[in-house]
Amino acid sequence: MKGNANAFGLTSAATRATERIERLFTEKYDDIKDDAVGETSPDGRYTVTWDVENMLTPVPGSLEAYVKSVKVTAVRKDFGVEKRVEMQYYKQKSF
Repeated sequence: MKGNANAFGLTSAATRATERIERLFTEKYDDIKDDAVGETSPDGRYTVTWDVENMLTPVPGSLEAYVKSVKVTAVRKDFGVEKRVEMQYYKQKSF
């Protein structure tokens, strides 16, 4: 029973991280920003934060691409134990 509860908690954390990534990727490239505070679920068990980093910013006029790294972390706290799910994606600016 404990294993099922742990698996459910990690799956829920992964789902929350995925939902945040989907919302971030619907934003315009220039509007995707860090959020140091993040979001906490109403029951306080889950916290989702994200870190956005410019991976490649080309010299104006060059043919290089603009690329951002987006890392989303979901943390589940239950009975004093933290379980963490991290997902990292890359977004390229469309012209």
